[in-house]
Amino acid sequence: MRYLRLAVPILIFCSWTMGASAGDPAIKDTNEYIKQCGSDHPGDDCVSLYELVVLYATVQYRNLPKTCEPKPAENADNADLLQFYRAQVLAIMPWLKQHPEYGPKDPALGIEAAVNAIYPCK
Repeated sequence: MRYLRLAVPILIFCSWTMGASAGDPAIKDTNEYIKQCGSDHPGDDCVSLYELVVLYATVQYRNLPKTCEPKPAENADNADLLQFYRAQVLAIMPWLKQHPEYGPKDPALGIEAAVNAIYPCK
């Protein structure tokens, strides 16, 4: 179990950096994330980064819910999951735009801050 806590963040990091080096548009900071992902139809790279940040936060906090963001339906197919996560990306955009202090920072920091602010557990 101890190794799993180390392996998952490493795999997440590797998958993100390999995707970026394979020709995907590089998202270097939160401003770039807003620019590339703030349209009505965020791309797959926007969705992937959002999912990776949420997954990493879950592992980092040992599965204790720090946030209570909506979860996709258990029987959702791939198309439903993609639509669900695109909606999640769009849901954090207003918060990111209202907090320019995250603009020059790593997009993972901006995404995590937005999710923490929008979906606190009550």
